[in-house]
Amino acid sequence: MVTRGKTHVEDGKHGTILVIDEIPYAVNKSTLVSKIGELVVDKKIEGVSDIRDESSKNIIRIAIYIRP
Repeated sequence: MVTRGKTHVEDGKHGTILVIDEIPYAVNKSTLVSKIGELVVDKKIEGVSDIRDESSKNIIRIAIYIRP
């Protein structure tokens, strides 16, 4: 899966968090989160412990929690 966006890495209490904070206008946020989840379940992406949509009304924040 390939899509453009802006990300940054945060150090959380329970490990590293990859945060997606910008996605293209044409990309549906919930579809993106679902597809990432499917890739994790299908073991095409490894090392992910959780994916959360922590977005608010005006801010996009998709947090991908990486296993320590």
